[in-house]
Amino acid sequence: MLNWWKSFLNPWCEITFVVIAGVLGTVSLKYFAPLSAVDIHIGSYVLIFLCGIALGQGGYCAIRTPTLARILRNMPLEMFWLYPADTLWVKKASSVYTRLALANAFFGTSVILGLLWLRPWKSSTTTVIAAIWLLFTWAVVLYSFIYPHFQLGKILLAEKSRQSIALQSSITSLRSTIGPDSEESALKKLNETIKVYEQLESARASAIDVNAVVRLFLSLGVPTISFLAVLIDLGRRLAEFLRGSPILH
Repeated sequence: MLNWWKSFLNPWCEITFVVIAGVLGTVSLKYFAPLSAVDIHIGSYVLIFLCGIALGQGGYCAIRTPTLARILRNMPLEMFWLYPADTLWVKKASSVYTRLALANAFFGTSVILGLLWLRPWKSSTTTVIAAIWLLFTWAVVLYSFIYPHFQLGKILLAEKSRQSIALQSSITSLRSTIGPDSEESALKKLNETIKVYEQLESARASAIDVNAVVRLFLSLGVPTISFLAVLIDLGRRLAEFLRGSPILH
């Protein structure tokens, strides 16, 4: 955990990431400037560079924070043995990562809406840039949700497997002591152990909350729906191009 924290706070990694984000924002504005409805001057590039740095800071946290789940996977943390997914720290970790993904979706939506304000559909180049930003938004949001929950699922599966092996050994041991003259209490204990084993096997091995998944995809739908204006305009322009193409005449 300490090594992860030191790596997370490594200034060179963070500075490199945020500077790249600022440069990408500035380059994107350069291609959007000729088609923008507003006056773009040198101050606009400085502002976008600073906004890119701020966005890069959030992106750095969004990409690095989920890796903490891999560290948790290798730590000997106590869990509720019968229903591991109901362990309090597992629920809290899942809630934190879900909120992180929703926050990423919100900021990604802001970026896409800002790009739409600059009318990217006026040029194929700016349309491609806007599409790349949209795909990047999807990738970061899905990664920040799926990766940590994948690691939490590995933790739950490992705990279930460990407890299942212990119960199987207990059942085998009890079964070997039962004979024709066994007391009713021994049979009852065996049946109760088998029922507990069945409960453990039926317990879910995922920390993902269905409601959280619904909220996540609704938040992802916002920038996607916002981008539909671009797709519709592209389809219209493609249809006009095909109608005017000499190949079709």
